[in-house]
Amino acid sequence: DLELEEMTIRPDIIGFEEATTEFYFIESKVTPINLTNIGQTIGYCQVADPEEAFLISTEDLSRSVIRAISHNRDILKFGKNKEIKFAKLTNDRVKEITV
Repeated sequence: DLELEEMTIRPDIIGFEEATTEFYFIESKVTPINLTNIGQTIGYCQVADPEEAFLISTEDLSRSVIRAISHNRDILKFGKNKEIKFAKLTNDRVKEITV
């Protein structure tokens, strides 16, 4: 089992499920989500394989991200059949963004 102290990566938030060994990553941004943000989050996911990973921003996805995903959705994939999920924070509410 992966111990928190052993992790050499630092996502913004790591959430743990008390009843299981599952954990979740959240990367938060105050700028439009870009390809560098996706690369950073995928790197974290490849190291630790969280149950789910989220990229949340106060802004919309950048055009380059939308274009890249439309050409190759695999850039979001990690682990076994998992993908980074996107969301937008507006007025203290988080709404998932479907791409």
